[in-house]
Amino acid sequence: MSLGDAFAHQFKYSEAFQWYRKAAIQGNVDGEFHVGDGLLFRAAEPHGNLSTRIEGLHWTFMAATNLYPYAYLDMSKALEQGVGTSIDLVQSYAWLKLFSETSPGGIYGRVLMNSMALKMGTEEIERAQRLAADFRAGHWQFPNTRVIPDNDSALKLTAITISSAASLAVINGKTLLPGESTIISLKSGKVGLRCLKIDKDFVQVLISGEDEPRVLRLGN
Repeated sequence: MSLGDAFAHQFKYSEAFQWYRKAAIQGNVDGEFHVGDGLLFRAAEPHGNLSTRIEGLHWTFMAATNLYPYAYLDMSKALEQGVGTSIDLVQSYAWLKLFSETSPGGIYGRVLMNSMALKMGTEEIERAQRLAADFRAGHWQFPNTRVIPDNDSALKLTAITISSAASLAVINGKTLLPGESTIISLKSGKVGLRCLKIDKDFVQVLISGEDEPRVLRLGN
């Protein structure tokens, strides 16, 4: 960690990141946080793509479950912004609640909680409070991972054809039957996609690296 900090103080972030990763692999909580923070928000790896955000989320989650205060904050930011995961304000608020209960997060955490509460309903805030209590008791919950953000316009369903012979969907210019897989190109790189189900109004797909299917709809 000391070598990583030394390089960071010299603004040599690439070298610092390599030492932080070595520390993280050895179970150092500071290293876990710095690797996670770098992959999620600081583009520490020059050739990183969307899949590195999921790795960053895993490292940050490890640091958070080892009670690292700033990892609580990064988990909240990732869930609020949809970085490596689906946007989830309930989980984001729960992580902020934990951060606000730490020494470095007291005032700042409460300010962020008040700001987020303006975007949430009473029932959502109550669920977030219960979830924070679960986290505090050690019942941690890893977020749903997302290789492609939910609001990424680069993933497009452009046509659906339903007939007695076959059902077809056109996704990013690729025509697929149910059960077929393809590779789609995004600005951030290539990802695998499998078509699971085609309906008259939507298509259900699974993206490689994601833990749950998602639904694509025409015009979204």
